[in-house]
Amino acid sequence: MITLGRSLCSIAAAALVLIASAPASAHADRGRDRQDRGNHNRVVRAALPSGAVGHIFVVELENEDASTTFGPGSPATFLNGTLLKQGELIENYYATGHASLDNYIAQISGQAPTEETSADCLGPGTNLSTLIGGYDDRLPGNLDPNQQLYPGQVDGHGCIYPAFVQTIANQLDRIYPPNPFTRMAAWRDYDDMGNQPTGRELGAPDPLGGFDCGHPPLNGPDNTNAASPATATEPADQYATRHNGFMYFHSIIDDTAECDANVVPLGKVAVGTPSWFDGTRLPDTFSGHLVNDLRHIWTTPKLGWITPNLCDDGHDSTCAGPNTIGPIGAGAGGLHGADEFLAHWLPLLEASPAYRLGQMLIVMTFDEGDSADGTACCGEAPGPDNPTPGFSPLLAPIFQQLGLPIPNPANGGGRIGAVLLDPRYVEPGSVDSTGHYNHYSEATRICSGSPGAAPMGSAISASPPRAGYSRSAAMSSTARSADANWRRALFSEPRRCRRGRGRARRPALGCWGWTPPPRARAQPPAPAHLVGRLRTSEVRPSRSAPVRRRRCARC
Repeated sequence: MITLGRSLCSIAAAALVLIASAPASAHADRGRDRQDRGNHNRVVRAALPSGAVGHIFVVELENEDASTTFGPGSPATFLNGTLLKQGELIENYYATGHASLDNYIAQISGQAPTEETSADCLGPGTNLSTLIGGYDDRLPGNLDPNQQLYPGQVDGHGCIYPAFVQTIANQLDRIYPPNPFTRMAAWRDYDDMGNQPTGRELGAPDPLGGFDCGHPPLNGPDNTNAASPATATEPADQYATRHNGFMYFHSIIDDTAECDANVVPLGKVAVGTPSWFDGTRLPDTFSGHLVNDLRHIWTTPKLGWITPNLCDDGHDSTCAGPNTIGPIGAGAGGLHGADEFLAHWLPLLEASPAYRLGQMLIVMTFDEGDSADGTACCGEAPGPDNPTPGFSPLLAPIFQQLGLPIPNPANGGGRIGAVLLDPRYVEPGSVDSTGHYNHYSEATRICSGSPGAAPMGSAISASPPRAGYSRSAAMSSTARSADANWRRALFSEPRRCRRGRGRARRPALGCWGWTPPPRARAQPPAPAHLVGRLRTSEVRPSRSAPVRRRRCARC
């Protein structure tokens, strides 16, 4: 079994540490330990109850530094005017590199930026009008010989990691095996792959529209770095493979059935067409995989990852296709376009039963900051292939052509900030201005020893400082207090329910996602004045609708 030195939990684990135990001077006094009320530099809180947060959704946007996103005059009016009032702002959250791909890879696998991934798999001679890159195997793809200094890091050139390199998806598969028939897993990646394959990438047509597991041909050109405008026969294609980190691991793409089942289109939104969702009135109507999965707690994945297209994630300021509300062209994208995406899709997440019951944590962040900001935090050190995670030497000719400054220092991806949302466990309107975190996060160590998870390397106290780790001598007391909670939340053993006195225990399959609810005797619909107030398992929309069998209260 491969030992990985960086986080397979990345931002998801970081988020649970933050809400469970992060130092946050702006938190309310109710979160302080009574013995520490006089100490305003740190907050000590107990770990969350077992199973409190069972679902984590990451919404990843593009290319904005924290001062622009959250500063005065920010065009992100919904983010600053609505979401920050509902959740917690993590001011000092940093990306681990430039450009895009290396951050996505680091978040889900712990692999450090390389010359190729820091360049989005572009070469020095890339044509700037087409931005055609490569989708090549990382060869020779061997573990670095100095595993004490670079545990788990893979050497070579290329961008697609060999099958033995694991991700958080593979770890979840070991704990919650995918459905043997549908191959649906406890994780799901929702990408804005809105049109049928056009030849830019490979993908299986999805029955709900769009395509699944979209990526270029292996060891072939990547034509998805720039958006493709609409033609007479095809709509605009704004999907970028490099913003989908799951597509860069043979451990995922080689299992075609599971990849097709879990790397799926986000869906569509009919803006301005009101709808009802689980008793909540929404201003828009949604269709597709995300809205279907969110309807019930037992169909909501434990880990959900949402990646908008090049316009809606803010990467392109001038969009080749429409943004969420329809405009095309100059000004449709950028931070304004990303804010429109949040304004219409976040209410759907917040209306889900898992979120309303406080069992879902939403993490909103960016992949990287401004290209000129190469700052880092948390003792981040480079991997074996690229001494400057904040800049790839392969991009030097391109930067010179565009007249862009080369980051100096180039130690990381800049300060980007993050927002945490949970109606039960996150203090509304709070700000963490004292803690420092990055994509690897201080939470790397709490994944070690999780049931079924791959070992994460030696403890920080017994190893030299390296990327993603603090240079402190030992794990902080607050991180230790969150350790048990994180293991229970995402890597907990499947819960079990008793079927009756004296009978053997069996897994309550519906509790972790993929098994559809069994049919039971229909019951009368709930009274109108109670719809929206009852738990999902108690609401009977009609006599003909399938009904959940009674399960244990923990599920």
